[in-house]
Amino acid sequence: MEDIKFEGTAKILSIHLLKLAKGVLVRANRRQKVAYRRSNKAKLDDLLEVYILVAASLEAFINEFCREKIDEVRSNDGEAYWLKGLEEIIDRKIEVRLKWQLVPQLLWQKAFDESKAPWQDFNVLINMRNSLLHYKMEYLPSGKVPKYLGHIQQLLTSKTQNTDRPRTFIERIESSETWVDRICSLDVAKWAFNTGVSMIEEFLDLADRETKGQYTWLLQGSGIRRISSGRKTGKVNHPN
Repeated sequence: MEDIKFEGTAKILSIHLLKLAKGVLVRANRRQKVAYRRSNKAKLDDLLEVYILVAASLEAFINEFCREKIDEVRSNDGEAYWLKGLEEIIDRKIEVRLKWQLVPQLLWQKAFDESKAPWQDFNVLINMRNSLLHYKMEYLPSGKVPKYLGHIQQLLTSKTQNTDRPRTFIERIESSETWVDRICSLDVAKWAFNTGVSMIEEFLDLADRETKGQYTWLLQGSGIRRISSGRKTGKVNHPN
């Protein structure tokens, strides 16, 4: 793992967290391909890291973005109408979803469309992360869905159409497998990673031109972009 340097653009911890999540996906994909050729089932329990890392990266991104904007104004001894608002967002214990709602409204008078992706997926991912970190052991018969997966089931069975969502996962979470197996799916981990990337991309689409240019360059330079999956083997295609 490369060293994290807190200087210039390298201080963006959110990008490093996304890169770590992508690394987990790449390694899991390799194991699954080997297991598929040998007619075995791959052990993919480390995919749990992806959900936590991506959710953490989104929280880090919005916090780091606010801090950078504040530092820009303060370093020039300037003022901005949104300065106090961003400082409150940073200083107060505000839920991460509320931060993502407030910042674009405050800076650019724009907002996410919460009726569709990527916001709906982001909402599910945060609920999923919270359920995993505050997990309560459940013993359920086949066909019963544990609470921590209920948010995903609701998303997959909603009327909103999105071909990037792992719809076959509904069969997995209703199966009789253990709770770890139910959630350790390459398709679902890919969905979580893509949700993180899509949220940042959507945020930048709401931003001013200068902000979008700076952060788009940062994402591209770090090799962060959405990934796709094959259908037959669950192959995860990723940039080299």
